[in-house]
Amino acid sequence: MCIAVLHHISTYERRLQAVKSLCSLLNAGGRLCLHAWACKQSSESRRVFQGQDVMVPWVSRATNSDSMSLDVTAKDPKEKPSKNGQEMSSNRAEMMNTHHSEPKTNTDEKKRNYWQRGDPSSAIHRRFCHLFVEGELEDLISKSGFKMQLQESCFDHSNWHVVAMKLE
Repeated sequence: MCIAVLHHISTYERRLQAVKSLCSLLNAGGRLCLHAWACKQSSESRRVFQGQDVMVPWVSRATNSDSMSLDVTAKDPKEKPSKNGQEMSSNRAEMMNTHHSEPKTNTDEKKRNYWQRGDPSSAIHRRFCHLFVEGELEDLISKSGFKMQLQESCFDHSNWHVVAMKLE
């Protein structure tokens, strides 16, 4: 089972390697279940995405400041993100600063504004999401190098869901 993970892996090559690794763990007859965010969103979704590779807001909240230490200081959005202490490529940094999800309703706008006012127990962070299109999960499985049989593929609550069985 791989639920809500693949869409946080930033490159096609890394997503393919993750699927290959998952397939390698299966015995013949074993099933692989993948579930990832979809670019197409259902009508009840509160998000509208501006592309397939986006940065989405995530709010962290300290639940008990006495028992846990949590760095909730949001970084300057103009600051170049770093990876392992090194600057990311300019294309990746540009994508992180320009592509994001937009609120769909006034209610979402109010929620976003509430968190941006500076509640000391919370912070808005941005996390990478690759939004899958129809057939993309199946393509990763078919390119894994393993004999896999697709058993189920569907769109479910703004996510793509795929189940495949390893044949050998």
